[in-house]
Amino acid sequence: MSETAVLNPICIFIVIIAFTLGFISVNSFFKIKNHGIFPVANLKIIMALAKTGPMLGLLGTVIGIGELFSSFSKTGEEQKVADLSHGISLALSTTFAGLIVGILGILSCYFLVSLINKKRK
Repeated sequence: MSETAVLNPICIFIVIIAFTLGFISVNSFFKIKNHGIFPVANLKIIMALAKTGPMLGLLGTVIGIGELFSSFSKTGEEQKVADLSHGISLALSTTFAGLIVGILGILSCYFLVSLINKKRK
């Protein structure tokens, strides 16, 4: 494996989901705070993104580990421990990104729901 850091395409997609999640969350916050509008559709989108992020992270991990093991069978030579740990860290980076999206999405949704409940009282 090369020493340069290569971003997994799934990890890049998860980062795009994270930015989308952040934009929708901030947009919803200002709609609730400034205009008293309760964006139920936005909350549904936030929850969908929060549920999708970890699943994409897991998919990236499975693909990354699969590619790592297939590279072992193709070369037929022993791999260094450093190569193995580097490949696993690249595969697990998608899981990390997916979990961050999921956690932030759920926290964002609960925060917005509590804000809506405060506004209704």
